[in-house]
Amino acid sequence: LLLMVGLLLRPHECKESVYVGLLFPFYSLKHTRVGAGIDAFFAFQFAVREINNKTDGIHDDLLPNVELKYLFRDSKVDEGWAVVAALDLIQYTTTGVAALVGPATSGAAKSVQMVSKQFAVPQIGYSTTSKSLSDPDVYPYFMRTIVDDGMQSMVQGAFIQRMGWKCVSLISGDDIYSSMGASELENYLIEKTDVVIAANVKIINGQENMDFVISRLEASRCTLVVVWLQVIDLDTLLRAAYAKRFYGAGKVQWFLSDAGVSVQDRLAQTMPAAHVAELLKGALSTTSTNGEGTDGHWAVLQRWQQQPSTVREPPACLYGEDDDPARPTNVLSADHDLNASTPDECIGVDFPTNPMSMFAPYAYDNALVIAKALHQLMEVDGHKQCPVPLYYDTDAATHPINGGGTCFTRQAPPGATLSVSFDSNS
Repeated sequence: LLLMVGLLLRPHECKESVYVGLLFPFYSLKHTRVGAGIDAFFAFQFAVREINNKTDGIHDDLLPNVELKYLFRDSKVDEGWAVVAALDLIQYTTTGVAALVGPATSGAAKSVQMVSKQFAVPQIGYSTTSKSLSDPDVYPYFMRTIVDDGMQSMVQGAFIQRMGWKCVSLISGDDIYSSMGASELENYLIEKTDVVIAANVKIINGQENMDFVISRLEASRCTLVVVWLQVIDLDTLLRAAYAKRFYGAGKVQWFLSDAGVSVQDRLAQTMPAAHVAELLKGALSTTSTNGEGTDGHWAVLQRWQQQPSTVREPPACLYGEDDDPARPTNVLSADHDLNASTPDECIGVDFPTNPMSMFAPYAYDNALVIAKALHQLMEVDGHKQCPVPLYYDTDAATHPINGGGTCFTRQAPPGATLSVSFDSNS
């Protein structure tokens, strides 16, 4: 299933420099580093650098007369912070922004869309997977490069069916990502299988005591547990399971949504690696991308890993200066604790050993899609003022699903690094 769209541009004078507003989570409100958000930010920055460089043989024919720039804000994995940050980027920066990238979660993206559509500013997601965001009537200025959660739920359901499992316990949160993903899976199991739902446990996001969840799972007497939770809540649940020794063969078979890929790094920040391995041994997780990709994806990854590591503390790290693509420091300055009396932390990436986390390739594609839309608008169509709406789209395509019917989507612009497909026969 290829998934992506065109770009709507807010009316503004199209000058030689075009700014994009970035909403990436660097630290949560609990002061925990968000590795996936940081990787995605640097992937977007990396793409912008390649687009703007006209002598490296990469995207050199794209936007020859326009420099793509960006401003960023830390969205803190919080809807309120994301909305305030979006409004700040749209209304209170001197340059304004032609589009918004992010925020990371579907719930926050929905809230930001309520702001961005009022100002006719398009919004593009790299990790926002809620199926409901595909409703053009409610979210007319939203688009994404990643497949929606309906695909994850379908894959989970098909896998459970293929394995012949007879029962499942479901755990989900009250946010949109978690509740809708679990609901899609539940519907699939009810409509297409005879699998018994032994327990259906719903938690409140941010809940710290998970003992009752573990008790419900133990009482269900079903070892297969499918979890749809945000990374922070999944982290809390898994730590509670470890404390209760609820893990391992014969006790639980974890089947996690794509949050399961990110939670490993989060657990490893404070748990010994051996304990994390013991807790997650045999766990399954769905992910939009984690492994083989297109030739374009591998080429980007190779160039990404050729960059020197920046994880060591640099001599200077100034917020407001490291957001300029003209200064490609690969260092990010962020307020990690919301305390003005403490210095910002400098964030770097060990590029040679970092294979790009799950969402980073989609963030790279966000920059590429925006650049291609701007190129069509400014270089090909010759617009001096950006009309609204303007869709940049290649020929739409249909793709077979489940060997039967078809699913109609807009296709990714040529040059996007990812092509995601689902083959029910594999």
